[in-house]
Amino acid sequence: MSDLNYYLDNLGKQGFTEEKKSQVNRHHNLDFLCELYLKAASKDFARKKSYDAYEFYSDILSGIKYSAKNVHDFTIELPELYKKTSCSYIGKYLSALINNCKHEQIKIMLFNYDWRKNMSGLGFLNNKDLLIYGNPGNGLGRLQTGRIIVYGNTEAYTGLGQKEKGRIIINGNVSSYTGMDQEGTIIVNGNAGDQTGLMMRPTGVINVNGYIEGIGTGCEGNIYQNGVRIR
Repeated sequence: MSDLNYYLDNLGKQGFTEEKKSQVNRHHNLDFLCELYLKAASKDFARKKSYDAYEFYSDILSGIKYSAKNVHDFTIELPELYKKTSCSYIGKYLSALINNCKHEQIKIMLFNYDWRKNMSGLGFLNNKDLLIYGNPGNGLGRLQTGRIIVYGNTEAYTGLGQKEKGRIIINGNVSSYTGMDQEGTIIVNGNAGDQTGLMMRPTGVINVNGYIEGIGTGCEGNIYQNGVRIR
């Protein structure tokens, strides 16, 4: 039995199956998504690797139909839910929730809580058009192929390992290691920290419309400052 199945069994997989069947008419109900979060978050202490956590949450959410509005409304409710049951991998849970949504364009609201120290990995494997209001923390858009627009600031490792199709626009400031090992495009309408573009791939592009604290080594892509190529 895999680790994922083991933890699903511990969580009560049968209970989830029966609940999904009984709640079939509530899949579009915000309360249902909130209830799933509380049950998943209460067991996430067993997760040791963030990728395992993402698979764990994706499995819980698979087969459930919910809308972009449900996701939007869930993020407004999230601060109160987080106070009840904190989730070590809240960024991964939101990533799974977003990627499993039936709609392609999704807007989430993070302005009503300071997630900078409590959230990492939002937009993991993202394949949607994602609009974020607020500060999403570390590791935004890791390995993503979609598009992310942020009205706020991000912490370290924005766009880590982003694929060539990926696009990230930050209407704010970014911290260090932005675009590390990435192949896509990152536009920062603000300032960038140290080690920008570290080990960036040849197809990678970063354009910072502000101050850059420092450029990382091993950068094979193109870095622009205010539209002028500097690397």
